[in-house]
Amino acid sequence: MSLAPLLADTRRKYDVPALGAFTLSPNGQIVSEVVGVKRLGSDQKVSLRDPWHIASCGKAWTATLVARLVDEGVFNWDTILWDLLGKEHPEMSDDYRNVTLAQLLRHRAGFTNDVLSLGGGSVWKSLWNEALGARATRALFVDAALQAPPAYAPGAGYTYSNIGYTIAGRACEVAAGADFEELMQKRLITPLRIDGMGIGFGASPVGPWPHMLRDKALVPLAPSFDTDNPPATSPAGTLHVPMAAWGAFCRMHVFGARGDSEFLSRRSFSTLYEKGSSDDGCGWALDRVDAEGKRLLWHNGSNTLNYALVVLAPGTGVAYGCATNCAKEFGGEAVHEVIDALTATLRGNEPGFAKGI
Repeated sequence: MSLAPLLADTRRKYDVPALGAFTLSPNGQIVSEVVGVKRLGSDQKVSLRDPWHIASCGKAWTATLVARLVDEGVFNWDTILWDLLGKEHPEMSDDYRNVTLAQLLRHRAGFTNDVLSLGGGSVWKSLWNEALGARATRALFVDAALQAPPAYAPGAGYTYSNIGYTIAGRACEVAAGADFEELMQKRLITPLRIDGMGIGFGASPVGPWPHMLRDKALVPLAPSFDTDNPPATSPAGTLHVPMAAWGAFCRMHVFGARGDSEFLSRRSFSTLYEKGSSDDGCGWALDRVDAEGKRLLWHNGSNTLNYALVVLAPGTGVAYGCATNCAKEFGGEAVHEVIDALTATLRGNEPGFAKGI
C-alpha cells in the first residue's frame, strides 16, 4: 500500500491539519510520509524533518531507558522503590516501599492516574514553574505521589498511570546521577543515531503546531511551555519525534523481539514484552494479536492537542505509526483509519485494529 495517497485521502476526508506516518518492512526499510500544513491558516507544509508529538507512545522509550540501565547494572527489574528513592523521598508511604521497577512500568504499582488531585491540586499547579526546571518539579511531583494513598494494593490490581512512569523516570535520574532528559539523549537517542527529536517544549525544532477543539472547530496554538504537559511528567510522554526516527526506534524493538538486536540484552527485551497478570508489558499494550495469533505490541497517546498510535508486529517484522497535530476528539478517526488500512493484512484483512482504542 502506498503511504502518500493513503495519508492525503484520509486528511481530506477528516479535514485534519496534518498527518504523518511511517511503515517498517521485514527487511528493515523505513518509509515515512507527511501531508498537510503545520497550522491551520498557514500555507507552510509539514516536512519529513518535522518532529511530531507522540504523547504516551513515549512510554516505550522510558521503559527502554530503564532496560538500558538494567543492562548496565545501575539497578534491576526487581529493585524496590525504597532502595531507589528512599533517601531522596524519606516520607514515602509504606504502601509503596516494596514496589518494583517492573510493577511501575506495567501499571501495577498501586498509583492512580489522577495527577490533578495530588496535594489537593496544588502539586499540579507547581509543575508549571518553568524557571524551576524539569528535575526539580519532577522531585516535587514524585514526593507528593509517594505520600498519596494507593488506589489498590501494589501488585494486586491495574491502573494505567502517568504517575507511575514519572516515578520511574525519577528513579532513573537518581540512580544514574543525571537528569532524565540527559539519560534519554545519551542512552537512547544518540546510540540509535536519531536526529531532530526532543523532549518537551523547546528541546527540538518546532514541528506541527498543536490544535485544540473549541466550539467544534480546530484552533491552532503556537508551541509554548503551556501547550504540552509539564516537563516533570516527560517520562510519561512529551517526546517530539520525526516519523523516520520513530520508525528507527520501532525497528530496534521489532528486531529485538525476535533476537536480532543487541541494543538490549535478550532478557531485557523479553522483560519488556512480558504481560505478567495484566495486558500491559513495559511501555507496550499486549492485548491484540495478528491473524496467526502472534502478539502485537501497540500504544496510543494524546496530550489533548496531538494524537498518535503505533503498532508493531515482531512475528512478521513490520511496524506502523501515525500521528496528527490535533485533539483526538477531532483527529483520532483519521489516525485510526490510517492504522486500520496499514494493519489490514496483519489481521487477515479483518478491519478495525483501532476499534475500541
